[in-house]
Amino acid sequence: MKTINDYTAASISRSRNRTFLVEWSTGEEVTYASFGEHLTRVANVLRSEGIREGDVVTLIADNSIDMAIMFYGVIVQGAIAKPLNPRLTPSEIANLLAHSGSKLVFVDREIDLTGFAGRHLPINTYRSVETANLDGVLSKNFTEE
Repeated sequence: MKTINDYTAASISRSRNRTFLVEWSTGEEVTYASFGEHLTRVANVLRSEGIREGDVVTLIADNSIDMAIMFYGVIVQGAIAKPLNPRLTPSEIANLLAHSGSKLVFVDREIDLTGFAGRHLPINTYRSVETANLDGVLSKNFTEE
C-alpha cells in the first residue's frame, strides 16, 4: 500500500524544478527538489533531538514556509505534529504543553514556555543542518524499531 511519503517522493522526482511553496510575505519560493532537501534536514534535526515515531512535537508559529516544512517533516518521521497558535496566552500555551506530552517545541518567536521541561528551538533550525539521503527519509518504515 502506498503512503503519503511514496506520493511525495514521486512528486519530487517528477517535478523537481517546479514551485511547490511560496512564502506570501517575502515571495520566497521552494521547489519540489528543495522541499525534499528540507525534509531531510528536518529529519536530521529530529533524530539529533532524539525524536522517535509517536513522539509529540509542538510547533508554535504563524503560517509560513518554515511552519509547512516543519509540520510535514515531523509527520514524515512518524512523529505527531501539534501546531499551536502563537497568539495564545502564556498560561494557555503552558496548559496545552503540560497535557500534550510534547518532547520538543519549535517556535518562530520568543515565547514564554515556563513549565515546559523539554527543549525548544527556532522553527527554521532545519535551514542550517546538513542534508543526507532523501530516499531514506521518504521511504521510512513505520514499524517498531
